Formats: sequence, C-alpha cells, structure tokens
Amino acid sequence: MKLFGWMEPIPKTPEQKAALKRERLLLLLSAVVIALGFPPVPLPYLLFVGLVPYLMVIEGRNKLVDINRATFLMSFLLALFTIYWVGGFTQGKDSFLMIGGFILFFINPICFLIPSTLYYLWREYVHRKSALLVFPFFWLCYEYFYSATDWSFPWLNLHNGVSQFTSFIQIADIIGGWGLTILIIYANVFFYLAYRNWKINTAVEKQLRGQAIIYLIGAVGIIFLPVIYGVYQISTRSAAQSNAALTVGVVQPNIDPYDKWSESRYEKTLADLLADSKKLMESKPDVILWPETALPIYFSSPQYGETQDLVFNFARANSVNILTGMPDVVFYGENEKAPIDAKYSKTGKFFYATYNSVLGIRPDSRELQRYGKMKLVPFGERAPFVDALPFIADIIKWEVGISGWNVGKDTVVFNLKLRDGSPVKVGTVICYESIYSEVLTALANKGAQCLFIVTNDSWYGNTSGPYQHRDFARLRAVETRRYVVRCANGGVSCIINNMGQIEKQTNMYEHTLLSGTARLSNESTFYMQHPRWLLHIAITLSLVCLVLSFAAWIRKKIDNRILQEYSI
Repeated sequence: MKLFGWMEPIPKTPEQKAALKRERLLLLLSAVVIALGFPPVPLPYLLFVGLVPYLMVIEGRNKLVDINRATFLMSFLLALFTIYWVGGFTQGKDSFLMIGGFILFFINPICFLIPSTLYYLWREYVHRKSALLVFPFFWLCYEYFYSATDWSFPWLNLHNGVSQFTSFIQIADIIGGWGLTILIIYANVFFYLAYRNWKINTAVEKQLRGQAIIYLIGAVGIIFLPVIYGVYQISTRSAAQSNAALTVGVVQPNIDPYDKWSESRYEKTLADLLADSKKLMESKPDVILWPETALPIYFSSPQYGETQDLVFNFARANSVNILTGMPDVVFYGENEKAPIDAKYSKTGKFFYATYNSVLGIRPDSRELQRYGKMKLVPFGERAPFVDALPFIADIIKWEVGISGWNVGKDTVVFNLKLRDGSPVKVGTVICYESIYSEVLTALANKGAQCLFIVTNDSWYGNTSGPYQHRDFARLRAVETRRYVVRCANGGVSCIINNMGQIEKQTNMYEHTLLSGTARLSNESTFYMQHPRWLLHIAITLSLVCLVLSFAAWIRKKIDNRILQEYSI
C-alpha cells in the first residue's frame, strides 16, 4: 500500500520471500521454545537452546532496523505465549486491567531492543567476531534497565525460567538471578557458534569443526559445572539443617477478588479468616499468615476500631502473631510533612497516603508494624509516571477501585516472638515484589531470618501466571538461603526451603489451610553481600562498548567525508 508516497513496499524476489518466511519461522521457534522453558511446563532445559534460532536470524541480517524487527517479533511472540494471562483476559471482568495487560505486550518487546541495538553497533563499527561474546552482558543490561523503570514487569527475565531446575539454580547464592541469565545466554551463544562452525563447508572446515567442538564443550560446561555445585549444596545442606524453626499457619480463603472489594461483605470475610485461624491453632503456630488485601478496608483507620479489637484480641488470646496483607492509610496533619506523592482531601482538607500493605500484629502489643508495598504492578496498582503526569491516574483506574496506591519507602523487618518467648525477625513482601531479588535480599541483610510472601493471584484465573509466580520465589530462597512461605488468596500457597525446593503446597482455587515449619537462618550469602557485582560489570562493559561504537561511527563518517571531498 502506498501512503503519501513513502511506504510503498519494496518488491521481493521469490528467493527473498522464501528466506523471509524461513526467518520468521525461526523467530517463532525461538519464542515457542523459550516459552516452553518457563513454568509451569517442566522443561527449563529448553532455555539453554531457545535463543539459537533467534541468533541465527540476527547474525544473517545486516541493518539495525532488520535486526530490531526480528527482535521485536520474537519477543512479542514470547510475551504472548508466556504472559498471555497478565491482563486477566481469561476472567474478562475488568476492562482497565485488560488494557494494562495489552500495553505490557508491547512494552516488553520495546525493551528487548536494547541488547539487539548494542549488539549491532558493536558488530558493525568495532569488532564483528566478538559481538556475540559480549551479547550476554548487553542482555543483562536490558533486564536490569527494565526492572528499574516505572513500567517494569520483568517477568520474562530468563533466570526466572530456570527456577524449576533446582540443581542448576543453587549457584544463585553466589551470582544471583542476574548471573543465571548470563549463563543461560552464554550457553545459547556457544551452542549457536558450535552449530554454525560445524555446518560451514569450506577449505578450513577442519579448523572450524575443531572450534565447534570447543564451543560445544563450553556450552555443556556452563550447564553442568553449576549443576555439580548444586548437587553438592543440596546434599550437604540437607544433612546440616538449622534446628531453630518457626511454625507457620497459612490461611488460603479463596475469595473471588472481584467480589471481595464490596465493603458490605467484609464482616463475613473477617469472621471466616478468624474461624480458619482458630482451626490452625491445633498446630500451635508462632505466626498466622493472611493473604494480600485480606480485608477490603483500611484496617488502621479509626472507623474500624471494632475490627481492630477483634483481631488484636484473637492474637492475644491465642498467643500468636498475625501477619496480614491489608490496605493501609496514613493521615498527615497540618504540621506534619506529607510525602511528595500524598493525596489531598478537598472535603477534609488534609493529606493522606494509601498503601497496599502488610500489617504485623503481636499478641503482647497494640502497636501495628507496617510495611507499604514498594514495587507496584504497572497499570494495575499504579499508573507509570503518575507523579509527573497526575492526569494519568484519572484515565487508568481499575473497576474494582484498587489502582493508585502510594509507593512504600523502604523495606521493613517485622519483630515477632516465638511461643517460647524468643525473638525472631521476618521479612514480608507483597505479591509481584517477589520477582525482585533486591527487595528480598535487602530484608535478609537487615536480619530477616525467614521470608514471607502474601499474594493474590486469583485475578488471572487458573493460568500459567500463578504457577510461574510460585516458582520464581524459589530463586529468592536460594539467593538468600532463607525459607520462603507464600500465603495466597486463591493459590498457590506453599513452603519453600532454603534450597528452593517446595516442601508443602496447596492447590489453586481451594479454600484451605496450610501449616508447617520454616527453619530460621542468619546466613549471609556472597550474593547478599554483593548483589550487584555482575550488574556493575555488565553496565560498565555496555557503556564502554557504546562509547567505542559511537567513536568508531564518528570516525567512519569523517573518513567517508574525506574520501568524498578528495574523490575525482
């Protein structure tokens, strides 16, 4: 189609059409293979070869626009196959949630263009042969950049996919998830180079095939050396577990999240939570967990004093700590300095901030311990850039009325007491935060001996999403060598040990209870002490490559101009 004379398609020969079709099939193959490497499909090994077809395509393309087109297509298909659930499309109950999910399908592929662009610049202007060897660090820069933005949804970070490969991920206590990404991409690069060099039939075939064998050995080594380390860690840690432990009780109420936000039914929800908690007392838990936003009210608000009394009295009467996800509100008087993102009530003439929170209740105190969620789901819980562009909040708002939370300021370690009176420190995050290693690592570094996750995965139906979310938490357990306990509204609730193995779990969409033991740890892993060491290397290397590429591009432009000026 000709549009104002500038979008007329360039005619292609039959050979070019066939080549383009083959490349598109390769990109589709990459997307499918990588998607199958993610939970709940138990094939994480596919991630070590999933990028090979994609690398075949971009190696054969010469223009940046063509490389980025291939990258966008592959990553869009990958997002479609892997996070198809993110907009709650299977439920279809909230149009704004679906719009937000649809937008994320396009934001993910745009961010994927970062490594492909850096790869092209280095290959084109500096050193073609080494471009693939620095590509894994370019990719890691993309993963970090995306996770640090206001629209971050780093679900497709490659290390998330290998969370089921228990023996392989044990090395995350040294290199973290970021390091696992580097290993995965290097394995793909080496498998591709082995394939490429073995396939070439030239006068130097013998030499190239020798290189192919070396690359193949390198790829296999990248996989099996961490596995050897992992097998050793699992065998030795299983034989030397800590004796100190926390008994936990988890309430999984399985309430329809769209119906729960009717305030008229919160009294029944509260009664059910207390009744379920009473049943858990048979196992004499030290702490009871309720899921994210367990009640559709601002619990700490003065108008809910009676509700506060019921919960505090239950904790005191049963000598049990309660940690619960709960909406929270903080009011600021005229003489108090409100945070910059606080809201203003025109009728009451006061500032206030609302948080998706975790509240900690001890049996020996009326003081609430509070944590406000720091990582908010883009478009779901908070509109990106809403601080700079406030009108966006009026456009994007969930129909169940939970968008527009304020951003929590810092991690919080909850100080609790065991039944024997000894103190214990626990760290709790909310839902989507569990895919951010820096949040849970910060909690462990602050002294948290066990990690909790309260979540509500019921928005997305019985899809891949809740199972992916469950398994990603296994990486956090290994990175910090802490037990991780998940409490979900509709599933999956579970207890994950410090090797990333699931010891107990519930089923999706069942009203049930879970009790068990979480061992306590004060261990400080290498990754906890140095969580960004690989990121610093990747960012520094990428910046150096970018500067050198730009300098080479400038030099090439100058040389071309000189040649034009002196040409006859």
